[in-house]
Amino acid sequence: MTLTKSTRYLIVVATATASLSACYAMKVAVTGTTGRLGRQAIQLLSSNGVQTRCLLRHPIDASISPSIEKDASSSQIASYLSKLPGVSMVEGDATNAASCKELIEGCDAVLSLHGPVRPPPLQS
Repeated sequence: MTLTKSTRYLIVVATATASLSACYAMKVAVTGTTGRLGRQAIQLLSSNGVQTRCLLRHPIDASISPSIEKDASSSQIASYLSKLPGVSMVEGDATNAASCKELIEGCDAVLSLHGPVRPPPLQS
């Protein structure tokens, strides 16, 4: 079996989660909530009973149907993840210090899984 970079990363997270969550109740902050790594890490943390605070740029729209499918929109993924046990969402932006401070308040660890900041699209 060949391990991809993301698979190796999740194995590290799973190992750390299993050993640390047995010691005490952890709370983990996550950025990159709706990205490929973020959603996998959040599911893994939740399934191991780890309280998870997730950073979201936009509020969750109650009219959106939750989904974790590969082709799901960020809104659908956020809606799905917000319903997992022990998962709470914090509205904000990873480039804003106040948002990050609110996210990590009371947390024991941070998983920074967001991608690079993208410049705004060119306008003609």
